[in-house]
Amino acid sequence: MGTTFSIKYQPSNDTPGIADVAKVVNDELAVVNKQMSTYLEDSEVSKFNQSQSTDWFTVSNETARVVDLALQYNRLSEGTFDVTVGPLVNAWGFGPSSPTPTSPPSALQIANLLTSVGSDKLQVRLDPPALKKTLPSVQIDLSAIAKGHGVDRVIQRLSNLDIKNMMVEIGGEVRTSGTRADGQGWQVGIEVPDPRRRALHRTISFSDLALATSGDYRNFRQVGTEQVGHFINPKTGRPIETEIASASVLMPDCASADAIATTLMASTLENALRLSTLHQWPVLLIVRRGDQFETITTPQFEELVQYK
Repeated sequence: MGTTFSIKYQPSNDTPGIADVAKVVNDELAVVNKQMSTYLEDSEVSKFNQSQSTDWFTVSNETARVVDLALQYNRLSEGTFDVTVGPLVNAWGFGPSSPTPTSPPSALQIANLLTSVGSDKLQVRLDPPALKKTLPSVQIDLSAIAKGHGVDRVIQRLSNLDIKNMMVEIGGEVRTSGTRADGQGWQVGIEVPDPRRRALHRTISFSDLALATSGDYRNFRQVGTEQVGHFINPKTGRPIETEIASASVLMPDCASADAIATTLMASTLENALRLSTLHQWPVLLIVRRGDQFETITTPQFEELVQYK
């Protein structure tokens, strides 16, 4: 999935050996890539993006369900979370093979690309599973939800191996099941959103939940005279300008946590707080205040964690 992963678990007498567990995980993530990667030309998503047809396009059950979930969060986020931003992501140099542009896309280029952006131009059918675009130029990018989905898939596969106590982390997205050997919740660190150093901002402990963190302090580009982050506002076609440096979200499943964290990072602070309150999302935001950072948490977040 273009990133690293880490798994911790408590084995039992019936648990397969480490090599067998590793094979199960690698095989499962290879399937996720084959379905949803924009970096593989023969993935389901890439083939759908390359298709010029506006007929139903057959995909796997898993891809259809992830797109269905993405469309649900498009509605909950009032359009802020939108997986059809692929052409804009590419235009700003954040796509799978996009070179960094020497200058920002022009207003005309952005306006033209925006005609192909919008979840109202994308449909999903669960039975039989298929996707449909209303314009041939529509493309989807599931990178803001597929990594979390991959975490959920691994948790399920390991649960099928009778592993009950585990922590799965893929590219910083985490989901836990059960507890550590000492009976305590799993400890997870939230990073200081500073591109110049790696340090922990807070360490939290929780069980049977997923944590996704999104930030703009690692993945950014110098486009002409502008330094821009990779969170694109699907309404303006430009990278979002926000006080939020990172957003961490707790949910029962990691795909939802991933989608919400992206939603908050693609929002102004005011809108992020409004959506979090409206939907009662368990959220921790790290906000820039000059050279300092302020931490804002929702009551729902505080109820679910212990600080270490």
